[in-house]
Amino acid sequence: MKNLLFTVFISIFLYAIPTFSISCYKKSPFDERIEYIDNKVFCFAAFDPVSQSAAFGGGQQSKVKNISFGKTNHGDCKLITYEKWEVFTCRCITDFCNFPITYEEFVNRGHSLKES
Repeated sequence: MKNLLFTVFISIFLYAIPTFSISCYKKSPFDERIEYIDNKVFCFAAFDPVSQSAAFGGGQQSKVKNISFGKTNHGDCKLITYEKWEVFTCRCITDFCNFPITYEEFVNRGHSLKES
């Protein structure tokens, strides 16, 4: 009986939790097509300062740990240094907040996805 009550409680609890998902743009630096992807927790953009290329997409959870996005000019992008290269990584949490822009436009916006 306890197992049945526990199962019912968990089922009600799981269905009572609202799900949060957004839609994002998806674009590879090697392809001009812009796609739309749904059911993501966050959208992202990555800008390579060396090649001046960009990639856009969305994710379910961040694979990059301990990165605070609140300490940059606009709070959405941060320059991350990997072993042999640096990349601007941007993250946002509203529908289609990662509109594909060029690297030049990204720089003109003060290294942000948001318009100045």
